Amino acid sequence: MRLISRSFVPAETQAGGRNTRRLGTAISVLRIDGGEIPLDSPVLGSGWHAPEAGLRWTDGSGEIACAGACLVEVEVAMTGTYCESTGHREAA
Repeated sequence: MRLISRSFVPAETQAGGRNTRRLGTAISVLRIDGGEIPLDSPVLGSGWHAPEAGLRWTDGSGEIACAGACLVEVEVAMTGTYCESTGHREAA
């Protein structure tokens, strides 16, 4: 399964920002079928940034290897700042 969310690049949304990673959602706790999974576990596949102190960011599409699980729980530590979309795109 994948944990899908909106994403942002802090350097593009914060004055003076230097973080150029694409960030989605930061989670602080992951449980699969009631068991807590460490944030550095290999069950977190593609789409995850390296763990930080007490949390781990997705890039907006984080893979969780949990085939056969009945219940997957995540505790969201934080999300980001997103720009409003006007709903139209300029022609290229």
